[in-house]
Amino acid sequence: MSLKVDDTRLNQAIGRYVAQLRLDGREVIRTQMRLLLQQSIKFTPPNTLAQGRKAVARDIQRAVQIPTPDGLSKWIFGLRDENLRNQLVAAMQAGDRQKFDTLFRIATAGHVEVVGFDPHLHQSARDRRGRVTRRWNRVSIQVRQWNAYIKKVQARVGLMRSGWLPALRAVGGTAAAWIARHSTNPGNYQNNLSSRNPSFTATNIARGIGNYAHHYRNALRARLKAIEADLKHRLRKNAQQNKF
Repeated sequence: MSLKVDDTRLNQAIGRYVAQLRLDGREVIRTQMRLLLQQSIKFTPPNTLAQGRKAVARDIQRAVQIPTPDGLSKWIFGLRDENLRNQLVAAMQAGDRQKFDTLFRIATAGHVEVVGFDPHLHQSARDRRGRVTRRWNRVSIQVRQWNAYIKKVQARVGLMRSGWLPALRAVGGTAAAWIARHSTNPGNYQNNLSSRNPSFTATNIARGIGNYAHHYRNALRARLKAIEADLKHRLRKNAQQNKF
């Protein structure tokens, strides 16, 4: 999915800005695109690397639970049947899924499914925005595989933001290291600033980016207001200077 929003009014405002202030259209477009792309990155989730990593771990934990104080351990160590509890712990530590499955079904009255960990369990639980919004009643004792998968997904945090990076760099902008670290950026641009009718188009093709189109429409509106305000300020200033 790529993202495209209507930038007609912004283009018209830039045209008025260039014409009335008699500026170099190429440089104005370059500057305005850099400011717009910086704001677009700001509006693209997550806000920080730490927030993104936390969200990844939370979503995977919702899709498949493992023995942690916040998850599977509540069901095991909360059991009043000491013998059953000890057997469950032994099966968990031994990685005996079959025995653990049998015992855990007894402990939870069959309400929770014991599964071998598979990334598909997380991927299939995601909604159209890529989030897992509810807790699934399934658990796994394959903690090593679960942790390895979390680290793999966490390494992709910031990838959606990095979709704006090729275009941002082309107009002289930079991004934070946790965004710039991605070697492959899901985005591109079309630079026609050197043509007779200069233009610049940025495209973000990251998965799920279309779900945040309203944010980018807001970014466009904010940039439009900023351009119009700056134009009024400059025209007023020029008019005052011409009086003397």
